[in-house]
Amino acid sequence: MGCTLHEVDETVDGGRILMQVACRVDPAWPIAQWQKRAYLMKIYCGLVWVCLSCSDTNHAAPVNASHGIRPEWLKKFLLLQSEESQEIIAA
Repeated sequence: MGCTLHEVDETVDGGRILMQVACRVDPAWPIAQWQKRAYLMKIYCGLVWVCLSCSDTNHAAPVNASHGIRPEWLKKFLLLQSEESQEIIAA
């Protein structure tokens, strides 16, 4: 399962990819578990987007999921995923 952050253009799901994150899932999980994972991935992509938007750096290539986020935000995200019993981003 994954989530992609990309610039929007005139095509459906088109535009330059800025960041992607993917994680393991189990087909036997209930739908609530899948939704929780998807929600956390979207939160993480949103945090990366805010950090990229606030930086002066123009990223020409997609950023790895472990980059682009402020350390204090990453710490809080890791706490959130722990509280939700999920692992989207490794500590």
